Amino acid sequence: MDRLPTYRIRQVDFIVDVQCCILRHPLDRNIFFNLSGRNRNEDGTYTVTYDLRNFQSTKFVKGSLRQQTIMVPSMVKLDPEAMAAKFNLTVEDLPENDALLHCDRYLLDQRKAGRLPVISIEGSGFFVDWQRRLLLPCDDNRHPGLDIEKMVLDRSYTRMFFFYDRNKRQQIEINPAMTTVPENVVGIEVPAIEFLDPYALALQYGWQQQMGWFDLHPVQLNLKARTVPLEQTIIPDLVRSNTSRHQMKRKKGFGLLR
Repeated sequence: MDRLPTYRIRQVDFIVDVQCCILRHPLDRNIFFNLSGRNRNEDGTYTVTYDLRNFQSTKFVKGSLRQQTIMVPSMVKLDPEAMAAKFNLTVEDLPENDALLHCDRYLLDQRKAGRLPVISIEGSGFFVDWQRRLLLPCDDNRHPGLDIEKMVLDRSYTRMFFFYDRNKRQQIEINPAMTTVPENVVGIEVPAIEFLDPYALALQYGWQQQMGWFDLHPVQLNLKARTVPLEQTIIPDLVRSNTSRHQMKRKKGFGLLR
């Protein structure tokens, strides 16, 4: 996967994911801090409150000894290159803080006119067709597409995950009883629909005239998925567990035959 910048909180280097407006714990994906309009301050910083014992976001009574509140800098400071790409700007044209950012009106108009976003997955372009809940290859009308509703939304509700066959360019389901690592298969992460196609979501809920929505979720017509090596997924543990269980059954079987 592409290496993302980090932001240190109490000796832990949280991964800065500006595509999905979030800070992720490097070792535990269940620990994260959203950087959204809800916790953004007028100066573009973000107020983050967490439990001192485990980094979990908290809603404890203000002043509790178990919580810590910090101000996280604007994302234009944390990852200016990614923010520039997200808002179709150069780094030099970025404003001083996130509160001053606005969506690209030309890209929004293009999307309103019917141009679908395209996301690159392992070098292949896929149209984002939220109406049909599919990612459709740009170069193959016969391809069934990748089913968005079969993708697994993570706990932060910002990214979707699925397994992908590189050769067939197809979404696959993993056999829970597998004893060997599948070939030509990788994990793929794509942004949740609010980042993948915010205009489609706005149409669904009647927000298409709310420019504040698009300033927080700018239209992007060219995105890139993240490839996750299998060793960073559940598959290696699944194979080891199934192989061990299979070997134990064989040993018991031989013992009975004797």
